[in-house]
Amino acid sequence: MRESAQLPKLSRIALIAIGVGQLTLICALDHLTGDSPAFSFFYLIPIYFVAWYLDAVIGVVFSLVSYFALSFVDSGFHLEQATTYLRSSANISALVFFVITAVTLSRLKSAYLRERTLSSHDYLTGVFNRREFFHLAEVERLRALRYSRAITLVFVDLDNFKSVNDRFGHAAGDAVLANVARTIKSCIRATDLIARLGGDEFILLLEETDSDSARIIVTKLRDGLNEQIAQSPSAVTASMGVITFVLPPASVDEMVRKADELMYAAKRGGGDRALFKVSLGDESPNTRAAAGA
Repeated sequence: MRESAQLPKLSRIALIAIGVGQLTLICALDHLTGDSPAFSFFYLIPIYFVAWYLDAVIGVVFSLVSYFALSFVDSGFHLEQATTYLRSSANISALVFFVITAVTLSRLKSAYLRERTLSSHDYLTGVFNRREFFHLAEVERLRALRYSRAITLVFVDLDNFKSVNDRFGHAAGDAVLANVARTIKSCIRATDLIARLGGDEFILLLEETDSDSARIIVTKLRDGLNEQIAQSPSAVTASMGVITFVLPPASVDEMVRKADELMYAAKRGGGDRALFKVSLGDESPNTRAAAGA
């Protein structure tokens, strides 16, 4: 399952190498500009970098390395004099400040990531929430429109879910939702989107997926859900509306509405089935239904 759009991730070794490069450049500039106490603040740059992009441990390590580098440069690269600088109150204070900065920044990063996850993901299932899905789906809609590529939406609604809450309690119902989300994620591709719209409703966006490919993915998904249901005491099944847009409509709202209508048609037909539709961008889409397929 795809995560929210972000910059490409670098490896830990690459990030550490960038931090080392920053520290080396700062040492060189410090040496060239002479002995200036104010320049010691520039040694925070690589500490900021690794503490934010890596973790607190690497940040503390860089704090120690920066402390030794600062003392060595201040001593004019004389080893014996560097020992004296290492023991100076000014440099020790700088070390303490470096370490506190690294730990604090790392904790701020963790708090930021938690808040960002809570704002874009469903707290119960861990998949995208409604707001994030509509944001990401709009990006995919525009891309499909620009490059004339098919795009498929799958609207999933659980059948008889209310009976689970009534018979076994809401905790059991939450467990069912979490298991369903986990099963769906295991059956779709890494580039596909999945979100919980609310209650027992899930929505999938399959990018660059025509009707034949959508049928293969949905069949795999239904097999996975049936296998999970067989291992559960609840008799929960799923009704699905699967619509492939050869030409995406004017908005994601319209795409979701059409998939929702198709899902309700599947539910009215008895549930535990998927209905497939191909929208050609006109008012007379080709419709194919498959009960239990």
